[in-house]
Amino acid sequence: MNLGLGIDTGGTYTDAVILDFDSGRVLRKAKALTTRHDLTIGIANSIEGLSEIQTEEIKLVSVSTTLATNAAVEGRGGRVCLLAIGYYPKILKESGIAGSYIKSVHLIGGGHDIMGDELAPLDVVEAERVIAETKNTVDAYAVSAYGGVRNPAHELQLRDVILRRTDRPVVCGHQLTSQLDSIKRAATAALNARLMPLISDLVKAMQRVLADKGISAPLMIVKGDGHIMNTRVSMERPVETLLSGPAASIVGGRYLSGVADGVIIDMGGTTTDIAVLRAGEPAVIQDGASVGGWRTCVRAADIRTAGIGGDSHVLLDENGITLNPKRVIPLSLAAAFHHQILDELKILEALRRTSILVPPCDCFIKLRNADGIPLNSKERDVLAALNDGPKSLIKLADEVNALHPTLLGTDSLEEAGLVGRIGLTPTDILHAQGVYTQWNIEAAERGVQLYARQLGQGIETVIDDVLAAVNKKVAVEVLSKFISDDTSLPSILGCDVCQLLVDNALGGTKAKNNSLAPSPLIPLPTPGPSQEGRMGRGLWGIEGCDKGEDISINIRVNMPLVAIGAPVEAYFPKVASMLSTELIIPEHAEVANAVGAITGTIVETVEVTLTPVYAPFGIDHFTVHTPIDKRDFRELKEAVAYSKQVAEQLAVQKATHAGAEEVEVELNIIDHKGVVAQGHGDNVFLGSIVRATAAGKSINR
Repeated sequence: MNLGLGIDTGGTYTDAVILDFDSGRVLRKAKALTTRHDLTIGIANSIEGLSEIQTEEIKLVSVSTTLATNAAVEGRGGRVCLLAIGYYPKILKESGIAGSYIKSVHLIGGGHDIMGDELAPLDVVEAERVIAETKNTVDAYAVSAYGGVRNPAHELQLRDVILRRTDRPVVCGHQLTSQLDSIKRAATAALNARLMPLISDLVKAMQRVLADKGISAPLMIVKGDGHIMNTRVSMERPVETLLSGPAASIVGGRYLSGVADGVIIDMGGTTTDIAVLRAGEPAVIQDGASVGGWRTCVRAADIRTAGIGGDSHVLLDENGITLNPKRVIPLSLAAAFHHQILDELKILEALRRTSILVPPCDCFIKLRNADGIPLNSKERDVLAALNDGPKSLIKLADEVNALHPTLLGTDSLEEAGLVGRIGLTPTDILHAQGVYTQWNIEAAERGVQLYARQLGQGIETVIDDVLAAVNKKVAVEVLSKFISDDTSLPSILGCDVCQLLVDNALGGTKAKNNSLAPSPLIPLPTPGPSQEGRMGRGLWGIEGCDKGEDISINIRVNMPLVAIGAPVEAYFPKVASMLSTELIIPEHAEVANAVGAITGTIVETVEVTLTPVYAPFGIDHFTVHTPIDKRDFRELKEAVAYSKQVAEQLAVQKATHAGAEEVEVELNIIDHKGVVAQGHGDNVFLGSIVRATAAGKSINR
């Protein structure tokens, strides 16, 4: 058989599937908990869950990983020296690149202008001095030259110097992007260099795991645009793995559903990712992905990520149930591994304390030792108190002599991953409802009971309210995705009127506490006999009025929803109903990301820029800027032919280098024209982008 192993390391679960390439069917699937401190543990556990597989029949392995994204967000990575050629010192300083993450930034003389002409020769002497000074204290080098995408000569020259003088890896800005933004390009190169040691370690660890399982197939890594690359390229360009998990969900959702035009919604434990497919492809972020404060030039699928998932924290406020996007450990999951959780919940039931400031059933658990991380005395006390197992906030506050549970000061401990917060989540609600029963049901039920007691409501009411909150949040995020695609507005809930309209459209949620009281600028008349009927029926069902409505708003999404992820059957029938659209939950939806990882293709793109150079009496010549050189041509025909030849040649080389065979190339030419002034002659030719897209399947597939 011709089998593939697909693996996805999500925020909560690591999924694995065995796919038969010949039939296209999923033969085996398994899930294991993601181990953030060492992703390979969760990966190994997920592979072990794939029973009765013939490892010698696995011809390809492909992994989507959260490593690069997590590292960018958390500030982890290797020690990097950024060599900035020809940059203005003030601009580089104000950019913030030389901050806490990039300790070593050095300006080197040189650089080119926007036409690719040399501004100053490369200062090789200064470069060699910096390299000699840093080669024993850094893990990788990043090289970015001003004007480097219009003429890479200085970047390539300095790269060769580094490779001659050191054994450290080096990346050039022009290798990662053709964008002119010099600051973003430098940041992208620096982040790429910073990620090199991490991805290298992951790849080597993954290869050991596969060898231990008797799997000798080539290993591929998913990129942020959903395509795949071999490990060699992933270690050269690890920055391209940013957002690979969400990208894999798009590929998997499309593959399993067969939908070319639709909304792919992946609900996981931590987030819900939303992408719109048109003609089988998602939009691509043209300006580059931004992750963890890093503004990059990395091509990535245009995905809206919402802070709502199975592990979102259920909290209480003055209006009742609310959802916090911060991920916590579900009660049911924690109790499955730590039976002390049940004891803590029973103690909380006996205490009968109620305070809106303290979640009714939150606990803390120690995840790991500090290992050199500086802590204050209170943090050391908290960590020590958790040595013998998880504790509720109330018990923990008593043991460390905190005046109130809100004064425990655990934020830094949580951010450092030393302790984890346990609380009520939508996952627990599904356990209490009997819909999802993988973990400890009793802990979930006791948690819901504590919330119901504090609210003075029945258990079923709490369950219904949490489910309704999840459904509405997801529906609003779907609508916001469409709105943000067409406008600059990030959300549809930017004002009270917007809130009112959306509430009505999604089910007539009533306003509370007069938050939408009539404006004092538009006083309403005192209702007379002829008005009492209309006023009594109310507007949009505002609290205090009857259920009749004067205005009804209906929203319809004119695309099917393709829902993937473990809990989607519990939520998305209602979400689709709220949006008046079709719902598709494909078979194997719970492991769609892993399916996306193994069904991805190798696609590489190269862009060549063709620019006319004007003289007083018209175009003097044409300049072609490629990733390897800059050349001038007198005739447009010659410039176009050279641009197409180089773009196609380099695209095929990149795809082959990434592990592709049977490569096919598609060429597109995008012309840019402008108007000098209305009514004054024809449009002026400003230049062209020649884009070559090379696609192929992996060699062993």
